Amino acid sequence: FRHVHLLDEVHVAPMGFAQIRLGTYLHTLAGLHPTRFSQSLTNSVAERAIAVSLLSRQLIICDLDNTLWDGVIGEGLGVQQHLDRQSILVRLKEKGVVLAIASKNDPTKVHWDGSALSDSSFVASEINWGPKVQGIALIYKSLNIKAKDGVFIDDRADERAMVSERWPEM
Repeated sequence: FRHVHLLDEVHVAPMGFAQIRLGTYLHTLAGLHPTRFSQSLTNSVAERAIAVSLLSRQLIICDLDNTLWDGVIGEGLGVQQHLDRQSILVRLKEKGVVLAIASKNDPTKVHWDGSALSDSSFVASEINWGPKVQGIALIYKSLNIKAKDGVFIDDRADERAMVSERWPEM
């Protein structure tokens, strides 16, 4: 079965875990019996579950400021790249997920210095001062992709809410 994965506990366990301790129960409940081993894998499993859910989508539309990097690039003070977030997008792109940008920004000030991504990482880009909902609509139209096949990533709850209101299936 594609959804069943066998793990060698000793091989994937964090350093310092003795083999005997991996199977120790933390607590027992009806139908639930987490062990120290399962506790040690929680973050790794969560990351993979998110990645699998993203792989089921065709398009990821990203904001830039405070999403792909920390700071506002248009202010000219420099930004701190979120290389961890960017590397996930790089891996998803390698698996066939299409990347696009929807950002309220000055397109002449956007640069990719020190980033894991570049301008060519994105097949569509709507960088302007208009509403992101309009930019995303243009991206969907130009790529001929349905909203249900897309994901929007933004640090701002108000922007996510407007997009969710327009495309609840997204």
